[in-house]
Amino acid sequence: MAEASSGTDGAAVVLGGGAPPIMVVPSRSQLAAGAVWVTIANWADAIEAHHGGVEIVTPAGPLTPALARSEAFGGAVNRPVGPSPAYGRLTGHLRVLAKDVRSALRAVRFACHERSRRRRPGADVPFVWQHHDLFQFAGLLMARRLGSPFVLFVDAPIVWEARRWGVTRPGWGGALERVAERPLLRRADAVLCVSSAVADASIHRGARPERVLVTPCTASVPQPAPDGGSVRRTHGIEDDFVIGWVGSFRAFHALDLLVDAVADVELGGARPVLLLVGDGPDRDRILGLCAERGLGVVAPGSVPHDEVFAYIAAFDCAVLTAPADGDFHYSPLKLKEYLAMGVPVVAPDVGEMHAVLRDGEDAYLYPPGDVKAVSARLELAASDPVRRAAIGRAGRATAERSFDIRDQLVALDAVLRRANRAR
Repeated sequence: MAEASSGTDGAAVVLGGGAPPIMVVPSRSQLAAGAVWVTIANWADAIEAHHGGVEIVTPAGPLTPALARSEAFGGAVNRPVGPSPAYGRLTGHLRVLAKDVRSALRAVRFACHERSRRRRPGADVPFVWQHHDLFQFAGLLMARRLGSPFVLFVDAPIVWEARRWGVTRPGWGGALERVAERPLLRRADAVLCVSSAVADASIHRGARPERVLVTPCTASVPQPAPDGGSVRRTHGIEDDFVIGWVGSFRAFHALDLLVDAVADVELGGARPVLLLVGDGPDRDRILGLCAERGLGVVAPGSVPHDEVFAYIAAFDCAVLTAPADGDFHYSPLKLKEYLAMGVPVVAPDVGEMHAVLRDGEDAYLYPPGDVKAVSARLELAASDPVRRAAIGRAGRATAERSFDIRDQLVALDAVLRRANRAR
């Protein structure tokens, strides 16, 4: 088995050469979250640059990094999305159980298919990287057959996160964790967790602490970076103070807070305009609230990810929202994209933002759920464009320092060397 070392310039040196790393990820039908697909694509691009190549395997067939990125936001622009149907408790539990059974069957078929492929043991594959999903043992089996390290990327332990969103599995949740999650966490040579909260949850469920790395989401900005002028001209908002947000319209994003805050903003002569990019089940309701409050709003719907940065560049200020009891156990991708574009960010002082950002230095932070504080931060940003630009530049420097996927790959090399010696 090849061992990865680190050259003097921080680039990986694969001792012995050989095949590129392999990534094992779900298909689009299994994983709909656009932000997760962007994260997968960012890892694929970084691995390819770091190791000279990458092979991406899915149940639906192979992918390239570019195709993985195209999976992120492929829906039609401005497509109507209805509210999620409400189910009784028993019906809801049965639907979750049926989904878990389908996940198990899909994973077994995928593992059997990959086992039937002729992969030569000892092919010097530096590692097999797998996105964590219930019952997904294909990557682990592949790594063991090849004699390569197994790297597990964890957005969150599945049962644990679902419980936090209010999805319970009475009578089988604990068993599911023991059978479908714990073995993967225990056997991984490296466990990549998007936040310290996810790392703690993974260790509690079997991951070895010395093999756990916190690897927050990162952003990959296209070069040359767009300036946002064409977006502002297209939508007739050149002279407005544009307050932006990107993401999926879902209740837990608490966009009501942003609507209420902007409705209370007083900017003097400038007109505040909301530029909301994305789609989701809560979109129509939020746009209805904007209309009721008489707010200027531009909502282009879902756009291809390579166009998202042009919209972010059009923001005068970008916002992340969180309710008073908001829990950022995840690593928000939109934060990294805002910061990487040098756009000043108004963000809740919680989770990753609390750990990395400083109010008034590289971001405008507010107590979660505090509408008046959000309004005050927006007014402060609008009143002092020079200071706002400086905070945007400082935020970009923080992103480069704290959220560089190349640093994460170098750290992964070190963990795999330790695991290789232990094995």
